Amino acid sequence: GYSIAYYVEQYKNTLMGTGYGAPIKEARLLTYEEATDSSIGCDESNHSCPTTGFITNTTFWLGSALIRGYVWTIFSNGTFDGYGYIGIEMGVRPVITISKDAI
Repeated sequence: GYSIAYYVEQYKNTLMGTGYGAPIKEARLLTYEEATDSSIGCDESNHSCPTTGFITNTTFWLGSALIRGYVWTIFSNGTFDGYGYIGIEMGVRPVITISKDAI
């Protein structure tokens, strides 16, 4: 079994191996706090996310747990909620950080 961190690292390695752009300094999962701030716009009160743009064109895990065995998940239908991670495969949408010096 692979961990979520494994898939994030593989994604980072794939991007770095393409030869496009600057070297990647960090790759991590979006947090619950980031998903619900004004830049992403997911609504904490009704567990919905904007259905336009990149955020809901696939289903993916966030890097924050709800409770033991449940990870916050953004679904392609515009909802987000805690979802059991055991035996379930969702996508990952890493946050990629590059050094300002490389831009």
